[in-house]
Amino acid sequence: MNGKSKGTILQILPDESGNISISDMDKSYSCRPLLFLYDHNSYALDITSSIEKALQNSALESGICLVYSLHTTTGIIINEAESGLIQDLIIFMAKMVPEDAGYEHNRTDSNAHSHLRAVLTGNSMVIPVENGRLVLGTWQKVLFLEFDGPRKRRISIKMISD
Repeated sequence: MNGKSKGTILQILPDESGNISISDMDKSYSCRPLLFLYDHNSYALDITSSIEKALQNSALESGICLVYSLHTTTGIIINEAESGLIQDLIIFMAKMVPEDAGYEHNRTDSNAHSHLRAVLTGNSMVIPVENGRLVLGTWQKVLFLEFDGPRKRRISIKMISD
């Protein structure tokens, strides 16, 4: 795969019961989010294994993996997937960017807080790939953060070789 890239799109599909399906072009599976808070509008989802599957399908041995959310009210971060830390993160975001702070955007849509929380986390991550594997630390996971859900979401994953 020298000098070339390959990509895939993950779809995140929540249902009313709190289950989430993640699908790519080949497979679909169900999982539960790490933590739902505040009437299910905000949650974190560990998407590391989905990215690893996309990497295996790409046959990339060395390069980088770009993970990019196609939405303005979601975030992508790398951190530990421990439930207490996830709860702390979501509570921290709610304190830093409260829902009812009189945002101008709320005159047209009532989700300014979601956009601003996404600005703080960013919507993409670049992860090194060595020997066909993501280079992540012992506790590091790739987390998808939803700030305005649950909604159908898409994540682009692009593999780029050295």
